Amino acid sequence: NKIVYAAYKPGARWGWQNYGTINIIDLNTGEEKVLTQKTKYFSPAISGDGTRIVATSYEASGETGLHILSASTGELISKIPNPGNFIYTHPKFYSTDTIVSATRNTNGEMAMALTDIKTGNNLLLTPFTMHVIDFPNVQNDTISFSMTYNGQDKLFAIVNGETFLFKPA
Repeated sequence: NKIVYAAYKPGARWGWQNYGTINIIDLNTGEEKVLTQKTKYFSPAISGDGTRIVATSYEASGETGLHILSASTGELISKIPNPGNFIYTHPKFYSTDTIVSATRNTNGEMAMALTDIKTGNNLLLTPFTMHVIDFPNVQNDTISFSMTYNGQDKLFAIVNGETFLFKPA
């Protein structure tokens, strides 16, 4: 019963400075809380037990990766290693120890991947492609996502390691 989101905050004094915040809303109480300030986090998602947040980090240095934050304080718990120098998009918790996200390599190709939180090792669920892959959603053991296909955005699902294209009835 919580919603987590990233918000844009322009610098109060300098127009070229901008930051983000991670905010969380408790749907039971209506309480909204700012968890982080002056950060470069995007696309946060909350864990199933509501204790952790995964967010994509983009540093001024050009370094990108996935960070795990406390859902109660916003404190950085861990930076997931990024040995492939991937850019992650819209990460979601797949399990306690695994993140699923659209993943871009240094050639600009995208794949859907599972990332181990401790090691940063990636298991590719789809091959790398020049098609845009985005918006993963996890429901039990099924991962759905959108991908451009023949000039249109199409809905796909991965179930038991097999990828399916949803076709309208």
